Parts: sequence; C-alpha cells; structure tokens
Amino acid sequence: MEGNIMLVKEQIREISEIATKERTFEKQIQLMKNQWKPIKLDLIPYKETETYTLKNVDPITDKLDEDIAKI
Repeated sequence: MEGNIMLVKEQIREISEIATKERTFEKQIQLMKNQWKPIKLDLIPYKETETYTLKNVDPITDKLDEDIAKI
C-alpha cells in the first residue's frame, strides 16, 4: 500500500508542475494580447498598386522580438 501511495504522490507532483507551467504560460499570453490591443498598424499605399505596406514597423518588430523571446 505504501508503495502505491508514493507512486500516486509522484504523479500528482508531476501533474501539478505541468499545470503550474501551463497557467503561467496562459497568463503571459493574455498579458501579451492586452499589450498588443492599443498598437495601431498604419497602412500606406504602395506605389500605384492596390497593395498596402506597414508604416513605421520598427516598434512593431521590436515588440514581436520581445514577445518571441518571452515565449
């Protein structure tokens, strides 16, 4: 009986660690989503086409790099 309890105890510990890491990751993702909400993507026409490009992409790429590093 004692051996079975120790097996379950170890499984519970492992599950708890995984769940804690998942929750931390979910919180980080939600924080990133909230930080991206106010960011405006300014589009400008590209030459004489019906295509647009992003204006002033440096802050956007900096934020992307930061978030990728966090993940």
